[in-house]
Amino acid sequence: MRALLTEELERDGYAVLAARDGREMALRLRTVRHCPLRSPNAIVMDVRMPGLSGLEILSELRAAEWTTPVILITAFPDPWLAAEARRLDATLVAKPFDVETLLTCIHAARQAA
Repeated sequence: MRALLTEELERDGYAVLAARDGREMALRLRTVRHCPLRSPNAIVMDVRMPGLSGLEILSELRAAEWTTPVILITAFPDPWLAAEARRLDATLVAKPFDVETLLTCIHAARQAA
């Protein structure tokens, strides 16, 4: 799924940094944090990732006052998760989804930011 999304986002004109798990994602985000020219315009990540969950990373980002739009993807949506995503100012997208739905969410999140 990561490869497919990377390909589709790049085709739509986005520069994509992909990570294989939560720890790699957190490391990449820490690396770009102090370099505004490399800061992401949007972050898309799964809720359930090995190492660190998407919610853990999102909590860290918000605690560090990052306002970057975040799209969380999950195969296990539930009311608590939806409330937590809203509290942390993220968009929740349930699997399965089509790429156009994800692109629409990314565009909307970027416009709102």
